[in-house]
Amino acid sequence: MTNLKYTVKNTVTGETASWEGEAKNAHRTLRKELRTNKSIFDGNAVDVVILIESDDAELKSKYFIKGMQYLGKLANGNVNASISKPKAEKKTPAKKESAKLTEGMMKRIKEAHEDGRLTVLEANFMNYLMTDGYYAEYTFSDVTVSDVATALNMDKKSVKGVLGSLVKKEYLYTDTINNNDYDIIYATDAGYELSDEYETNWKPQMY
Repeated sequence: MTNLKYTVKNTVTGETASWEGEAKNAHRTLRKELRTNKSIFDGNAVDVVILIESDDAELKSKYFIKGMQYLGKLANGNVNASISKPKAEKKTPAKKESAKLTEGMMKRIKEAHEDGRLTVLEANFMNYLMTDGYYAEYTFSDVTVSDVATALNMDKKSVKGVLGSLVKKEYLYTDTINNNDYDIIYATDAGYELSDEYETNWKPQMY
């Protein structure tokens, strides 16, 4: 298991935070720092410097891009255009049989697809939530339809359709905030149990 060492600094306040850990967990810590530590990030992404150290250059590059994308999303409400993937041309949603499972699909989610509990799009949706979407404690969420659409390169209408299906299957539910401005997507117990890390990452935080 390869660790990453993070150092994040605000060039205006001088505030610096450092930590080290397994790549995914270290990235979750970065996201939490950017969301909660106002001395590190107060809304101006230009003032924030993110440094990552690792012997694995490819992994370091991958998580640096993830970090910058999240920083850009916080600052602008969208992934930073300079490092995000080009938007696909507008087209009708692909048929289910042409959709493919994302790389790095969690074993439990893949099994749920193979035994017919989840469609390909539903499996991709849940895999995103359980890998990059949910990064804090059990039941916490700040994920919106826009976040999922950006992550999976889907249009919002298609995302809402998949979300509605997952709500009916009782893997997810939504909560409207800010006077119906937008919905936050939460996982039910059954949704969290689809994660390969349920026993180690989510279940202990239920109590």
